[in-house]
Amino acid sequence: MIYIHAKIMIVDDDYIIVGSANINDRSMLGSRDHEVAIVATQENDEKIEVPFGGKLMKVSKMAHDLRTKLCMEHFATSYDQIKDPIAMKDLIVDIATNNELVYYEIFRCEPHNCIKTFRDVVKIRKDKDEIRTNVPEFKRIYLEKKDLIRGHAVLYP
Repeated sequence: MIYIHAKIMIVDDDYIIVGSANINDRSMLGSRDHEVAIVATQENDEKIEVPFGGKLMKVSKMAHDLRTKLCMEHFATSYDQIKDPIAMKDLIVDIATNNELVYYEIFRCEPHNCIKTFRDVVKIRKDKDEIRTNVPEFKRIYLEKKDLIRGHAVLYP
């Protein structure tokens, strides 16, 4: 799995904040690491109307375009599915839940919510070793399941 460490925030499809700060003492105290950030938005005459929770709202075209392009890439969706950021919440959760289950079926990723006891850990690791040492079986499972993955999002246990 790939864990993306991004430092961008898009607020209400109106503001974009891009910076280097981490949410920790090193970045936030102001006396240790040096950080930089920008905030961007557009003037009212450059804004567009988009659905926001079912209502039309004026938002920054730049922020809206960035959010929708990122969402289409990372959630493997169409513009129509993600143009309203409020309405897309359930879609994102469904995609991330599905991907997490598919990754688990293929790779037996740890940690995982199905692991409750040390016996579960031992069993999962034994299953993982058996599947990975049986290359034809691993390849069969991978080829059978890989097309069920949509985008890059997963729920983290």
